[in-house]
Order: sequence, then structure tokens, then C-alpha cells
Amino acid sequence: MKRKISQRRQRLDRKDRQAQIVAAALRAFSRRGFRGTTTRALAREAGITEVTLFRHFPSKERLFAAVLERYSVLPLLEAELLKGMGGKTGARTAMRRIGRRVLAILRKRRDLIRLMLSEAVTDPRTARMLFRHGPGRMIKTLARIMDIYGRQGKIRRVDPVLAARTFLGVFFSFILMQEVVFRNEVKPMQLDRAAEQLSDILWRGLQPSARKSKGAGSP
Repeated sequence: MKRKISQRRQRLDRKDRQAQIVAAALRAFSRRGFRGTTTRALAREAGITEVTLFRHFPSKERLFAAVLERYSVLPLLEAELLKGMGGKTGARTAMRRIGRRVLAILRKRRDLIRLMLSEAVTDPRTARMLFRHGPGRMIKTLARIMDIYGRQGKIRRVDPVLAARTFLGVFFSFILMQEVVFRNEVKPMQLDRAAEQLSDILWRGLQPSARKSKGAGSP
């Protein structure tokens, strides 16, 4: 019995230690980027030795991937998309609500977005990893939903992948301009108001023909 309790504590301790390392890695990577952060600096940030670091994460790439996975906005956004665009909710109403959620989450994760952007333009290998863990997953989820809505007549039939890239790009670029890159140069906008207006712009391009589906997707 004591042995089982001891093993359980060891597993919990390992999980907690990994969470500590990943949190420290986010701070270190955010300051110096992926290439500029050494494993020695990562270990020092986490308050451990390099030997301990490698016991949990065999390489810097594996640790970087763990940072992206743990702090990614995508699981939250995917859950919100699937919830908001499912059931009987009108497409326009769903897009407005999802837009508000998207902007709020992206704003909260702006440091991670800044890190991802800096690496995407300097290291092709890291850029591919970023895409797999980030926009690639989100585009697949959005494209699947756009395809379903198109088949149901809630939106007009368009290329679902292109529609997904457009949807993500509109909200992402807004956050880039206001919160990440030009935050001191552009006039700030209230996020909920911006989300509604951006969602309506997208809706005007996606709403189905009135002759085919009168009132489909109405609020």
C-alpha cells in the first residue's frame, strides 16, 4: 500500500516538475526566442540542472513543442467553435460569439503569439513545427465546420479551407495590429465591439442566398 502511494506521489511530482519547466521555458523563449535560448538558460530559469532538464525533455525542440501545446490558444478556440457552430444556433449569432471569444483568447496569449511569429520568420524548421501545432490545426477545424454549414445551407458553398483561413486571418491580424506589433501606434478598439463588426463583415460574405435559404443563420 505504501509503495503504491509513493509511486503515485512520484508521478504527481514528475508532472508538477514538467509543468514548472514548461512555464519557465515560456518566459525564457519569450525573451530570447528559440534559437537564442540555450538549454543552460532554460535550466537556470526553471531552477534546475541541465541533467534534470534533459530527464524530462530530451531536446530543446521537445520542450518548445511542450510550451506550444500547453499554452496554445487552439484547444480553447476549437472547443468554442464546435460549441458555437453546432446545434440550432444561427450561423451569424455563432460567428459573433466565437469572434468575441477568439479575440479575448488571442489577446491573453499575445506573448506566445509574439514568440511564434519571431520564430516563424527566422527558422523554417521551427516554422513548420509552429504551423503543425498552431494555425494548421485551427484551419482544419474551421474548414470542417464551414463544410458542414455549407452542406446544411446555413452559409453559401465556398472553398472551406479558404473560408477557414480567411476567418482566422481576420481576427489574428486585428490582434497583431492592436496588441502585438503596433499597439502603441494604432487607436485601441473595444474587443467586443470589434469582434461583432469583424464577424458581420465575414457573415456578409458567407450568408446563403435568400432564394435558397431565406433567413438561414439569422440571429
